[in-house]
Amino acid sequence: MLHVVSFITICKAFLGMEPHVDLFWRIFIGRALSKGKPPRTTLVGGFTLQKKPRPSGSYPANSPYDSNRGWHREWFYIRNPVEAPFPSFTGRRLERRESWSWGPSSRQNKLEVIEAELQKLVQHGLDGL
Repeated sequence: MLHVVSFITICKAFLGMEPHVDLFWRIFIGRALSKGKPPRTTLVGGFTLQKKPRPSGSYPANSPYDSNRGWHREWFYIRNPVEAPFPSFTGRRLERRESWSWGPSSRQNKLEVIEAELQKLVQHGLDGL
């Protein structure tokens, strides 16, 4: 959540624009957490979002206030109501639908301009705090 909130704040407060999904995926990478050998995605698994290692320095450094240690004490669970249950877990990967758009966005050409502006802010002291 910290990465998402920080990214939204940087876009809106410092760059004066709506969050840009292509810029987000240029900076971050998401991965499903898996268990076992060979690794497999589990019914109740996890997802991690990490900043990509990039030498450009176009995104502010961020040191979290605390770690994820002990996260399960702060976790919550959602009841699966009998009257309207969640769909059964199939274990299958999503399959492409014709209604989904795929491939690079037409907005890719603006990323260099946005990153250059963000890099200027970082050089002038913008950081995660």
